[in-house]
Amino acid sequence: MSHQWFIHFDGREEGPFSLSQLRQLAHQGKISPDAEVRLESGNYVPAWKVRGLFPAEEETNDYLSIDAETTKHKATEEKLRASEQRYLQLLEAITAYRYSVILENVVPISTEHSPACHSATGYTSEEYAANAFLWIEMIHPDDRDAVIGHVARVLDNETVPPIEHRILRKDGVIRWVRDTIVSHFDDAGTLVRYDGLVEDITERKRVEERFRRLVESAPDGMVIVDDQGRIVLANAEAERLFGFKREELFQQPVEILVPERFRESHLTRRNQYLAGPKTRPMGEREVIGRRKDGTEFPAEISLSPIEAEEGLLVVAAVREVSQRKRMEREIQSNLQIQSTLNALLELSLEPLTLDEQLRRSLELLVAVPWIELESKGCIFLAEEGSDALVMMAQRGLSDSLIDGCRRLPFGRCLCGQAAATRQIVFTSCVDEHHELRYEGMSPHGHYC
Repeated sequence: MSHQWFIHFDGREEGPFSLSQLRQLAHQGKISPDAEVRLESGNYVPAWKVRGLFPAEEETNDYLSIDAETTKHKATEEKLRASEQRYLQLLEAITAYRYSVILENVVPISTEHSPACHSATGYTSEEYAANAFLWIEMIHPDDRDAVIGHVARVLDNETVPPIEHRILRKDGVIRWVRDTIVSHFDDAGTLVRYDGLVEDITERKRVEERFRRLVESAPDGMVIVDDQGRIVLANAEAERLFGFKREELFQQPVEILVPERFRESHLTRRNQYLAGPKTRPMGEREVIGRRKDGTEFPAEISLSPIEAEEGLLVVAAVREVSQRKRMEREIQSNLQIQSTLNALLELSLEPLTLDEQLRRSLELLVAVPWIELESKGCIFLAEEGSDALVMMAQRGLSDSLIDGCRRLPFGRCLCGQAAATRQIVFTSCVDEHHELRYEGMSPHGHYC
């Protein structure tokens, strides 16, 4: 393989030359060891580095030696550039940075911010060093007092939890950050420095806000509790259901929403659920809810565990079912009445004596669930030719009551009043309208 070479003489370039031609020029003294020789790759090297010129050697070996060295050098440079580029990309991706505050007599005298502060805040370490108040100036005005109070607690040697607040980046964009502070003391116990880790949590806050809006718009009462059973979030429907403001519920044990007689058992079930949390759909369990005023209501509840940054949370959806329960009772009552009427109609078609039909009809009537509290009753017929009722069938009545009511004039006592007015008469107790009484009569109500 033939290679081309170029030589610089007094600021001008001559060539191309083959390696054998370069050897001749060198042998004739026309190329000094300090002359620049340009390789085909474009790189310049001193002539003395070209093996074979001083003294001569084989052309192929000389060229490959120089070219291999140059290629290796270029490959190293490329690796360094690629490594530097990856570092810069990584640095740009970092959304957390470290800072240190040096104190003297518990008064800050200097701060140091790691290079990653630029990615998080838009400001460089040098800008923070030049402006001692930049860290407080970039805090959102609505959060500034809380952060200043947080730092004051640090300077008072308090151990503080992480604080979350907003900042204004250099480009004006609002971001959420989480600042975790660790204090350092000297041997005498004096605070000499505190370090902070600032993490950008904007995306997490956006997810939380979307979740809050979803919870707030839910048609059911939504109550979210932590792994200690404390309420951390409630929506507007939960406020309406239970009568509490959400601020009153925050950090309260969830048992505040349960009647006192059930709280101990609820606590046991709650701990069992937290030991093995799983989704429990609506309708699997009915509970009794307690309002702030002490009134109670039936409810259905669904449970959904979710893993959050602060640990396990349980989302409880609560649905009041009072109206549904009333409707179910009404439907059931109507079905029972319809079933009894059908049975009476069927009974009327059977070839029975009147006394037997009345007796069996009475048995059907007192078996209706909402009538059968004492399973007692009787059937009167109007006596032909007079304004009086005659008892034709009875069940569960005492002898004294049977004797007193065997024949009852219209208008007397409750059943006589019903006959006279042809309207249903109801009382829930023995009152002045209950004319017939006897010794040992127990309190009772009447439908006539």
